Amino acid sequence: SGSVTIPILIYHKTPADFEAQLLQLQAKHYTTITMAQAACGIQKTCSLPSKPAVVTFDDGFSDQLKAFGLLQKYNMKATFYLIIGGDKSSHCIGIERAAGSPCGDSYLNWSEVKTLAASPLIEIGAHTVDHLALAGLNEADQTFQVVTSKQRLEQELGITITTFAYP
Repeated sequence: SGSVTIPILIYHKTPADFEAQLLQLQAKHYTTITMAQAACGIQKTCSLPSKPAVVTFDDGFSDQLKAFGLLQKYNMKATFYLIIGGDKSSHCIGIERAAGSPCGDSYLNWSEVKTLAASPLIEIGAHTVDHLALAGLNEADQTFQVVTSKQRLEQELGITITTFAYP
């Protein structure tokens, strides 16, 4: 068999026409898979559907719950890459954003993230602690950002995190 092309659709906020986009994928006979499924398919350790596509959401904005509802409605999979939030981002972003902070965007909290993680349609992936430009950090800070984000998600959700999105 030849190579398979896997389109990857990357979102941050839920677009107004997200439902229409999902219906378009369906109409073109795509089957949504998680990033972990894409990885094992590429490594040939699992099989892929004939027309796979990956849907991802970065950052963990609370607005993404709208997308989750639509993914459930159409039984489609997605991977959510979540920021934890910490000292370097002044606790202004991510799941652990300080309550009532005047920092702008609203983010999913642990309770909402647990709801996502409990769905068989959703894969949770790491997206660093503070969403910093990793290339500008020293090795210790890079390691902290990558490893701690994975560990916090695993701790809170009781699952193994296998994928990571570079911020």
